[in-house]
Amino acid sequence: MKQKASLYTVGSRVAHIVDMEEEYGSEGPSEPYYGEVIALTTDDKLVVKWDSDYHQSYHSGPIPLDEVALEKDAKVEYTRLEEEFNEIVDALTTKMEEAGKFIKEAAKLAKEHGFELNEMSDVYYPLYNAMDKAGWNTSSFSC
Repeated sequence: MKQKASLYTVGSRVAHIVDMEEEYGSEGPSEPYYGEVIALTTDDKLVVKWDSDYHQSYHSGPIPLDEVALEKDAKVEYTRLEEEFNEIVDALTTKMEEAGKFIKEAAKLAKEHGFELNEMSDVYYPLYNAMDKAGWNTSSFSC
């Protein structure tokens, strides 16, 4: 989403896109901070008055062009990233619901035979192993 200096004038609405373009974590993409260009420097940087006082306190100096985009373009990109993330979340939620269903069925089967699934470590080890490999810390499950 890099922009040319000629696209910006004093008064242009811009977005600080650095965080938006980085890998987003489990919470999805970060909406960029928006602001208004108040000056252009001779070295193709922008001075921006950010809408957020919080963001302004950390980014009051000139911003390189590769860290900004026109607000309208950034909003389109943010919407695309958010929709893409939500599709992934929906697919993962479906898989986790399926996994939960199987665990409930296994617990019911164990109970029908007089056992407690959570006390049958040889039986649930494959689940713990899979969860560990997926990034969970299952060591505290039995605390």
